[in-house]
Amino acid sequence: QRRVRGFLFVSRNTAIVSVFSVLPYHSQDTVNKRKTLQIGRENSGHFTQTISYAYLLEDGETPVDTYDPYCLENPERSTNNYKTDIVLPGIIVSFLEFETPESFKKDENDQFKEKWPEVDITLSKMKSIKRDLLKVATLRHLPVTVLCYAFVYFETLAFSKYINKGNRKLAAGACLMLARKFLYSNLTVLSELAEVLRVSESDIVSEEFKVLAALKFSLHYPESAIIPHYSRLLGLGHQLAR
Repeated sequence: QRRVRGFLFVSRNTAIVSVFSVLPYHSQDTVNKRKTLQIGRENSGHFTQTISYAYLLEDGETPVDTYDPYCLENPERSTNNYKTDIVLPGIIVSFLEFETPESFKKDENDQFKEKWPEVDITLSKMKSIKRDLLKVATLRHLPVTVLCYAFVYFETLAFSKYINKGNRKLAAGACLMLARKFLYSNLTVLSELAEVLRVSESDIVSEEFKVLAALKFSLHYPESAIIPHYSRLLGLGHQLAR
């Protein structure tokens, strides 16, 4: 009878990375040789080697160490270019030019890019993604905390240059999936995510582990990173619909 040895790997922030078991390899030909363990599912008495994602892991600081909940806030918009001041005796009159929504959006994106050139996604697209996640959370009655964690994960990925125009929807869906699982919410969101984000369910599932690796398996964030998002959703959540 073979003994099974179990392994439990836990990240520095207590998020479980993997749990697996290894069956000892007893072959007379390899008694004095060091063999590479092959782990996988047993199929007809044989073991198949699984895919390694070790190349996705890097040493150094985790995203939790460097994340700032205010780092991707909307830049303070300057209206100096659209304001005309007239100084009169005892009074100063200011005139602001009318601005269309299209020009406001472009100007806001330009200022955001100037402030955060390393972020490979526009501010308007980030707002759009957050509106989609908010819609899914509303449809499924998710706890506000789950949505806050999804926002934190998404912003962390954006600031680490993982997010781009092509993968933003899949990454956002994976962020909400991970947040739901991490906070032990038993509400399913996959079908709603696929419908709202207009992507396939299988693609979201495939993206989930890549996002987890990009976050360096660090899913737990301190309250100081969550509360700002929580406050915005409760007190300023209506602005996301704009």
